[in-house]
Amino acid sequence: GGAKGRGLKASRDISEGELVFKATNNTVVFTHGHTWRKFLFSLYERNGEPYDSGTACDVLVWSWVQPIEENGPLVIVADLDNGSLLNEGREDEPGWDVPNVRCGKEGDTMCMMSYYATKHIKAGEE
Repeated sequence: GGAKGRGLKASRDISEGELVFKATNNTVVFTHGHTWRKFLFSLYERNGEPYDSGTACDVLVWSWVQPIEENGPLVIVADLDNGSLLNEGREDEPGWDVPNVRCGKEGDTMCMMSYYATKHIKAGEE
């Protein structure tokens, strides 16, 4: 596959269809973009001075947009735990690995922030 960055490796064999990760109270949902931006800026600066640009940049990268209910509005989601280490892979894109984890079970139409193995994953595999 493509260049490797951060990620998770299986500590044991995981069966296809097995639950790998479920969102926790460390998964933050922002219903308004301005609230998310205020959160990022609160990480970035203290007393009007730059403070922690690294963490603010990480949270920016770890955030994504999705609906969390059928026909619901888009919200901004950020994992502030190991969920941020789940790599998406890319189907049908040269240089990328095919994802071995997906949000929702096979056939689900919504991602309810539970991630399942799309294939058998051996211990030590990402």
